[in-house]
Amino acid sequence: MYKCNALEELVNEGFQKGRQEGVQEGIQKGIQAIVRTCKRLNLDEKSTVNNVMQEFHVSEEEATAYVKKYWYN
Repeated sequence: MYKCNALEELVNEGFQKGRQEGVQEGIQKGIQAIVRTCKRLNLDEKSTVNNVMQEFHVSEEEATAYVKKYWYN
């Protein structure tokens, strides 16, 4: 019985880790899409930063880093 519980815990930990990684990847893709869309709509970088902050509830510093990362790619 102990072995089954230990195995179940390992499986659950792996599942949770995979889920968290998937969520993070989804957030990255969403931010990248917003940056690309703002650029296509001829918004400036500051407006794009504001959009990222509003949609993803990140700080100005984080949003600026994301915009710099995706603006020219």
